[in-house]
Amino acid sequence: MKSASEVSKIVNVNEATLHYYNEAGILRPSDILENGYIYYSDSDIVQLKIITILREIGLPLQVISSVVNEEDFDQKKAIKVQKELLELKKKRIEYLIEHVSEEDMLESVDLEAGKWEHIWEEKYSAK
Repeated sequence: MKSASEVSKIVNVNEATLHYYNEAGILRPSDILENGYIYYSDSDIVQLKIITILREIGLPLQVISSVVNEEDFDQKKAIKVQKELLELKKKRIEYLIEHVSEEDMLESVDLEAGKWEHIWEEKYSAK
């Protein structure tokens, strides 16, 4: 078992996030001692890593919570799917890097945020 402080360093999240995940029911620690100290098992740490990657991919916490709290949640399967999603994200980023040009960037500097999002979607979904 590892303390919240140790887990925050291992997974690179702050302790406040761990407390929030506990309060929101996204990730419950395996043990909370009478003195309030919180401890996480190795399985909890794997689940936290899964949650962190799903957040990085862009899934909202509500979706993540419903996924990881399913009765038949399979950590191994989740890790495999995450890798596939990260590969897709990598391909999309590589495509953007390859197709971004200075003209596109300069052309859109003065756009309002909503218009920028629309152009982003239009160009991003083009291929």
